[in-house]
Amino acid sequence: MKVKYTNRHKEVQTFEVNERGNIQWTADFEFNRVGFNDDPKIMMVDPSGGPYINLGYDMGIIDKSFDGMIVKGFISNDDGWEIVINKEQTVWQVLTGGNEEYSQSDEALLKRHKTKLSSERLKINKL
Repeated sequence: MKVKYTNRHKEVQTFEVNERGNIQWTADFEFNRVGFNDDPKIMMVDPSGGPYINLGYDMGIIDKSFDGMIVKGFISNDDGWEIVINKEQTVWQVLTGGNEEYSQSDEALLKRHKTKLSSERLKINKL
């Protein structure tokens, strides 16, 4: 299924699960920022007008059909970006960089954070 996303500049972008279980992000990436860490591993992609997507991001914020698909990395390609999905770790493990145990209160915090990000995205789309 191809999901269409309209950013704050009214540019339509598409997100679609590919044969590897990752998400192909297709858009006009004429203006975008990419952040690296020391590896150098791409940590985030931020096209002009959004959406800003970084490691540990739950793609369910873009569309409920992607709920629980946690960003593990990015691969540049001719169509835009392939968003590599973490198929082995929870969002908490991705965000903390390891296999640490987490409590239910931590899980509740993550849910509140996701709800806040989702509501902020709705505000942006209404502008």
